[in-house]
Formats: sequence, C-alpha cells, structure tokens
Amino acid sequence: MTVSQGRSEARLVAGDFALWSSSHPYRGDAAGSVGGPDGGPCDGPSRAIVLHLPRALVPLPEAKVGDLLARTLPAAAGMGRILAQHLASVAGEAHLLTEQDCARLGVISLDLAAGFLAERADAAARLPPETPHRLLLSRIDVFLRDNLADPGLGPAAIAAHHHISVRLLHQLFRERGETVSASIRRGRLERCRADLAEPSLWHVTVRKIAMRWGMDNPAGFNRAFRAAYGTTPGEYRRSASAAPSDNTSCAGRE
Repeated sequence: MTVSQGRSEARLVAGDFALWSSSHPYRGDAAGSVGGPDGGPCDGPSRAIVLHLPRALVPLPEAKVGDLLARTLPAAAGMGRILAQHLASVAGEAHLLTEQDCARLGVISLDLAAGFLAERADAAARLPPETPHRLLLSRIDVFLRDNLADPGLGPAAIAAHHHISVRLLHQLFRERGETVSASIRRGRLERCRADLAEPSLWHVTVRKIAMRWGMDNPAGFNRAFRAAYGTTPGEYRRSASAAPSDNTSCAGRE
C-alpha cells in the first residue's frame, strides 16, 4: 500500500503505520506491484486498520505532526508493536463490544497512538503540560463508569488504582469544576434513573436499584435524586411506566 500527501509518500508493508491528515488532499493506493512483506508481489486484496484521531486530541505541536505525514512508521517493536496489537484485537472483537467497552478502548487507543507518534517525532518532552492530566482524566472517567456499582468507589480507591495521590486527584477534578464525590454521585444517579425507566426492571424495588449502583442510604438517595431531577425516584418510575411506549420499528431507517 502507499499513502501520499504533499511531497511525501509512504510505501507500506504488513505491520507498518502511516499518518495522514484528512484536512488536506491525500492519496492512498493498494496494488500488488507495491510488494508483500518479503518484497514479492501481493496476492489478493490489501487490508488496513484505520484509526481516526481528532486533531485537537493529538497532543503534539503542528510542526511535529507535519513531519510525520505520509512517512513510513514501522511498528515492529516498542510502542508501535503494542499499538498495532491493540488495534488488531479491537478490530477482531468489534462485534462483541458494548458502548462502555468502546468508551474505554477509545481512551486507551488515543493514549497509545499519542505515545507512539510522540516517540516517532522525538517530541515526548514537548507535549503540552496539560496533556498528561487530560489523558489521565479520561482514563479516570472510564474507570468511574466501569465501577459505579462498587460501594467502595471513592477518592482513595480511584487514586490507588491510577497510582496517584488523593491530593492530585482532587486537584484534577477541581480544575474541571466538579468534585470527585459529585462526579461519582452524578454517574450513579444517571444509572439509577435509566434503570427506573426500564420496563424489564419494574419488578425490582427502588431501594434495590439504588443499592445496585452503590447508593445504600435510601433517604440520601431520595434527596439526591430529587435535587438532580426535581422528582422522587418513585414518582419518576410511575411517570415512566405511565408514558406510552414507542414500538416504532427502526427497520429500514437510514
């Protein structure tokens, strides 16, 4: 395969990466004449995994990114090999992934890709100072979503899992404008509200749903739910159960 952009052209064999910008003209070709990994002709179609990275989330200076465009980036070892194996695994398991899986893997993919590109550009020391914190916050967000049901989820557990101090954790959330506890509570309330409106769970008591998401104080749960949504959990469930269901099929929609 080849990828060309500007005055550069990357000639790729199995295991290589190439970077290009969709904001500028580029060209990609896959032809047997390019040759296989051993230099011989390719048999059958070429295949590639494409990872789309929003430019705003790639923590590298513009000049460094420009130096990498349409260059062959071998991935036989180090960060490149880790990234390649990760993407191949994601592609292979895509049909089994849930929305939560995708959110978690998206953060991991971005982190690995940023590290690989920074290594290739010899720019790790020039990453913006806020970038490590931003990526760390993204990983923490995924961890929170995955562990909301754990009643032991709190600042100490979160900090220990990410090998940082509780002080740094609070500082990260203070810059965001929301405390750690408030973020956990908001996530749990959102899960509870979704379960209360789920017909298949209407036989489950409100208290059990609250406990399911780590909220084991009924009075505190009721107060927090009312403060967040302007109604009690029971009233919200009754309203949801009285609402007409939408049985419109999605088949044939574009």
